[in-house]
Amino acid sequence: DFLMDYGKAVDEYSNAIDKGEKEKSAELEIKIKTMMSKWMEMKVEMGSELTPRQLNIVNQEYKDITEKYQNLAQK
Repeated sequence: DFLMDYGKAVDEYSNAIDKGEKEKSAELEIKIKTMMSKWMEMKVEMGSELTPRQLNIVNQEYKDITEKYQNLAQK
């Protein structure tokens, strides 16, 4: 599941920052940004497959994970 993988990448990014692993956090930052771009494509595709309510639910989960990442990236 994309959102599970996205959340895991953000958690790994958080751990790398906490441990001061700059190379790993840089690699994960690239991975996360790539996933963010992919989400935009997926969201368009899902728009025709999901009800508006379902789309809002998955979009909110994405936003929550993204907010966590953005807070970490500002450190």
